Amino acid sequence: MTGIGSWLTRREFLTPDKEALVEGETRLTYKALNRSVNRLSRALQGMGLEKGDRIGILSTNRVEFVQLLMAAAKLGLMVVPLNWRLTPSELAFNLTDSGTETLFLDAALAELGKGLEGQVPLKRIVALGEPRVSGTDSYDELLASQSEDEPEIRSAPNLDSPHIIMYTAGTTGRPKGAVLTQGASFWNALNLNLAMDFTSADRDLLVLPLFHIGGIGLFTLPMLYVGGTVILQRTFDPARTLDLLRKEQISLFFGVPAIFLVLIQHPDFNADAFETVRLVMSGGAPLPVSL
Repeated sequence: MTGIGSWLTRREFLTPDKEALVEGETRLTYKALNRSVNRLSRALQGMGLEKGDRIGILSTNRVEFVQLLMAAAKLGLMVVPLNWRLTPSELAFNLTDSGTETLFLDAALAELGKGLEGQVPLKRIVALGEPRVSGTDSYDELLASQSEDEPEIRSAPNLDSPHIIMYTAGTTGRPKGAVLTQGASFWNALNLNLAMDFTSADRDLLVLPLFHIGGIGLFTLPMLYVGGTVILQRTFDPARTLDLLRKEQISLFFGVPAIFLVLIQHPDFNADAFETVRLVMSGGAPLPVSL
């Protein structure tokens, strides 16, 4: 069986015009998403990245984050999601420990990225979004350098190929990098789809950070597997979340107890915000009965 990067190739064939990702004003169909990931894959190869190399992502929830996840899956690269709530010295440990030499940096986190100077021997930093970060390459220019007409890269990652190095919280010592294969994401998607009857009609609102396994596995990758739609929220904001729940016809929502508490305490909250939601999932901590 081929790796999870093949999901987008199949989805472009099966449902090319179906909405795959929504973030702000950006709306990508499965055809557009797969084509952009193919262009990104060629650009990453052009940067000299090879199977097994690590790429770090220090970013809020953005379309580019998902594109990088899937391009890495197509090439057999390993993604190191980085928690932007950490200090530069903490991030430096994760980057050094994982052997990451290429970093994709959200322009909104430029100051945090600047704090890494002199701490990590990075060979290349690519900035996501605007304003342009000094001393970095531009992600948009990287993508624009590749033609959409080129054939898709045919590499051979499979479900045994390592894909994500997810760092633990390190509450009793240094964080540890848990290596997750592409198969881990496949079985997670399959188990959730079977247990919760996900379909391509489902629309998931992602408020958890993509640097967390919850943001990736609940339910971003499972939605791409089944052909559903993921609506990305850069960072959690209760007013924006309630607005998106109503406007985007959300059917799936995952949160932690603190998120639900903030939502129901917000002045704009009422039951109609969840009118189209068919499934709510909570995790990360016990959910009080009262909540």
